Amino acid sequence: MEPRTTYKRSFKKRFGWLFKSIRNYGHYSKTELAVAVLFIAILVVWGIFVLRWFVLIIIATMRHFGLV
Repeated sequence: MEPRTTYKRSFKKRFGWLFKSIRNYGHYSKTELAVAVLFIAILVVWGIFVLRWFVLIIIATMRHFGLV
């Protein structure tokens, strides 16, 4: 007879990847760190452009309807 799997154990098995610690870049090459920083920088710049676009669309809509 197999031992029963508790809810906690099944939760860890299913969602363990979600709670893994952030990777330590001390053991990895500088190239990998540079790629990670570049990726984050691209995401930040993309977020700024999207935010500006939303603000411009909102202002243009308000001007169209005479609210500004």
